[in-house]
Amino acid sequence: MARGPSIVVGLDFGTTFSGIAWAFEGSVDELEVISAWPGGGNRTSVKVPSVISYDGQRTYWGYQVRPFTEAFRGVKLLLDENQETKYTPSLASKALLVKHKTNAVQVMADYLKYLVEYAKSVLQRRFGIPAKDMDLRFTLTVPAVWSDTAKDRTMNAAIKANIRPQDVTLVSEPEAAALYTLRSIQGNSISKNDVFIVCDAGGGTVVGLLLICHNNGAKYKQDLISYQIKTLEPLVLVEVTEGTGRICGSMLLDQRFEELLRDRMGVNYATLPSKSKEAALSYWQDRVKPNYTGKLDNDYVDIDYFIPLPGVADDLTIPIEDGFFQLSSDDVEDIFEPIIHDVEDLIAEQVASITKLGFVTEVILDT
Repeated sequence: MARGPSIVVGLDFGTTFSGIAWAFEGSVDELEVISAWPGGGNRTSVKVPSVISYDGQRTYWGYQVRPFTEAFRGVKLLLDENQETKYTPSLASKALLVKHKTNAVQVMADYLKYLVEYAKSVLQRRFGIPAKDMDLRFTLTVPAVWSDTAKDRTMNAAIKANIRPQDVTLVSEPEAAALYTLRSIQGNSISKNDVFIVCDAGGGTVVGLLLICHNNGAKYKQDLISYQIKTLEPLVLVEVTEGTGRICGSMLLDQRFEELLRDRMGVNYATLPSKSKEAALSYWQDRVKPNYTGKLDNDYVDIDYFIPLPGVADDLTIPIEDGFFQLSSDDVEDIFEPIIHDVEDLIAEQVASITKLGFVTEVILDT
């Protein structure tokens, strides 16, 4: 029997969200991204929550998991013991590992298994042939700052998820982001020996990297990651320095929003129904956070955000009225400001480092 199509499947396992994309082998510029997910209803999103829960005999993952149920979240940050985390969901998951007598590798493997099976089901529906008759290769992204131990654990998780070792390749997240971004602008914006700083801003980490192309004999500092563009066609990058990163991603915005709501409600937060918390957090994640572009320059115009908080009594001191928690633009700015400053500091450190080497840089922001 003739084999089915040869397909490369990209698995982006993130701290807060994950994604799947696929393309025919040799046709990397014509990829498709999965945007419909189990439990997601009519929602269209290129990302699915990196969440998994074990409820007796059944396991739930992604959008199937309700936001405030007991579940493993932020497990990715537990794979590298050298990277200390203060992210609350990751710390909660660390305690859950003990409760369930398991480990981060196994939890990641269980989640990856659902990602892989779902990817196969999508491809089966698309081509009308069983996934076992397709030639599938998988590429799994990992942070550039991860230790060899963390990378080994990632590979072990992939194997536990029923991916054959010969069918999986690890690629650093910033390298993948750089390759994609450079390909998208290659026609008129880059040339050999250009220098770029790419900010790969994710849910948990922000990883800065340099694309160093000028070979002038300078000694590169070992506090960032850099790639040299060897060729433009095909586009080939070679890593020349180590990577650095920081825990200052999008998930901390969610955490700060929850902290603000908790502070405003005081002792009443403890009795807030789970469905109310779920509605508020979902609205924040889906409507407010992705659409916030900064405070308006006009001081006379102030935009308020009304967050659904059903089933909660009115309290104008918070303020909550008619089932909505009111956030001012100043409130949202206060949530964003420290995280933005951390990202800006990380980029500034890298700009300063390469400026000392005499390089001129451009910034590509990949989010």
